Amino acid sequence: MSLQHFLTSQFSFLFLVLNVPRIFSSTNCTCVPYYQCSEDMEKVLIDGNELLDVRGFKSHCKGYFDVCCVLPKTQNTTIVPNFKKGCGYKKRDDYPWLATLYFQEDIATKPIPRCGVSFIHKQVVLTAAHCFNVNHGLWTIQIDDTTINTKTIKKHSKFNPLTLHNDISVIILEEPFDAITPEQIICIPPPGFVPKPGRCLVGSFDKTNSIEEDIKIVELIDLPIVDNKKCLKSLRQTRLGEFFQLHHSFICAGGEDHKDTCHGDGGSPLVCPISDQPGRYHQIGIVSWGIGCGELNTPGVYVNVAIFREFIDKVMIDNGFDMNSYKY
Repeated sequence: MSLQHFLTSQFSFLFLVLNVPRIFSSTNCTCVPYYQCSEDMEKVLIDGNELLDVRGFKSHCKGYFDVCCVLPKTQNTTIVPNFKKGCGYKKRDDYPWLATLYFQEDIATKPIPRCGVSFIHKQVVLTAAHCFNVNHGLWTIQIDDTTINTKTIKKHSKFNPLTLHNDISVIILEEPFDAITPEQIICIPPPGFVPKPGRCLVGSFDKTNSIEEDIKIVELIDLPIVDNKKCLKSLRQTRLGEFFQLHHSFICAGGEDHKDTCHGDGGSPLVCPISDQPGRYHQIGIVSWGIGCGELNTPGVYVNVAIFREFIDKVMIDNGFDMNSYKY
């Protein structure tokens, strides 16, 4: 490169550098990071405005350039649970399937509670046959402060009042209880159903009132299902003796200390979760009898509802009722 050409290029560069400030402003300026310059690009920030890390409580924003900005209001998209409808569904931690059977000598006397019952149809309830130990008087069902008269009581033809074998009755009401919800109707297991190990629920009535006073559910008890062989072994340790035989119409549950049904709970439903159907229950038992109440290693004895499914179905068919109310 010639000396003349070199001197010419250097002079041109120097001229450009010296005249850059005049391109942006009539005053002198200097190059700084953009955040050190005021927003109007007129002067360099010398007081640290908006550049200092204040030693107070930090914002929850992590990024240096992040700010906490208010979100716009959006429509609430919370999904309301869609509860399934049908027999045996439970919406809350309650026990919606139990109603009360009342007896009165005549219309002049006050009804007294006799047993628990469970609705399997708007006009049909299930209970124990031993509840009807008299052949006269008036029988009514009470649920949710509503009283309904009974029309027909169908005891099992092979019920034995001494041994309580086949301790089951189906009651037809004079009229349907239309206010009942599908969830207040309990499902019934199919014929041949065999209870599996697990925990089930039964409602126990208030025993603090005298028999003349109204009763209400005050305790929901969860009990383990007990295999019949184990149950028989336990029952033979009681006053029943070593030769006692447990009839095939019974199943057992309980055996835990101070957790049991007792006098006045007869006819009440023992309900268990239905496999693969969360939140849904079926009635596998009816409170029948026991040795004492709530004694350790002495299970309570319940009617095995599944083996009476054909009996229940026949009563429904003979009276023109839809069996789908308790099917699942």
